[in-house]
Amino acid sequence: KSNTQPLQLNPKKFFSNATLFSKKISPRKNNRLEKLRAIADRLLFFFSDANLCHDDYARPILEQHSNKYLPLDVIMTFKSIQRWSRDPRVIMEAVDLVNANPEGIKLQLKEVERGKVLIGRIEPYNHEEILRKSKLKTIVIMGWPIKKNNRALARFRSILFGEENTEENVNVAFW
Repeated sequence: KSNTQPLQLNPKKFFSNATLFSKKISPRKNNRLEKLRAIADRLLFFFSDANLCHDDYARPILEQHSNKYLPLDVIMTFKSIQRWSRDPRVIMEAVDLVNANPEGIKLQLKEVERGKVLIGRIEPYNHEEILRKSKLKTIVIMGWPIKKNNRALARFRSILFGEENTEENVNVAFW
C-alpha cells in the first residue's frame, strides 16, 4: 500500500492575478477608494479570460460588440456591482483604476449612439484560442518518489517529448 498522496492544488494561487487587491473588503458606503477598488476587482474579473471562457451570459453580449465590449447598462445589472454603487460614473472611474495596474488586462470606455457607454477590453477576447490553450495535457506519474529528482524528471520529459521539450502545455501530476 502506497503512502503517497495526490497533489493538492490551491485554485486561489492560480487566480491570484485575477484581482487587483487581495484584501477582502466589505462595503462601507462612505469610503470611495474601497468602493472603486472593489468595483475595479469585479471589472477585472468580468473581463478576464478565466471568467469569459465559462460565462454563457456575458460572452454572447461581448461577441455582439467585437469581442471587446459589454454595455455599461448590462454591467450595472450585476449584483456584485450594485452592492458597491448604482452610479455609472463610479463604474467608469473604476476603469481608470483597473488600467493603473501594470499587470493584467486593460479596459477602455467607448461612447456609442445616444450616449450609450460600453466598457471593454483593449485586446479582444478570443474564445477559441482560450479554449485551445486551456486544454492542457496531464501526465499522472504513479509511484514517483516523494523527493522528486529534477534531473530525472527532465530526462523523463525529454524521453516523452524529445530533447527540445516543446510540449509546454503538459502538466505532470505525481501520485
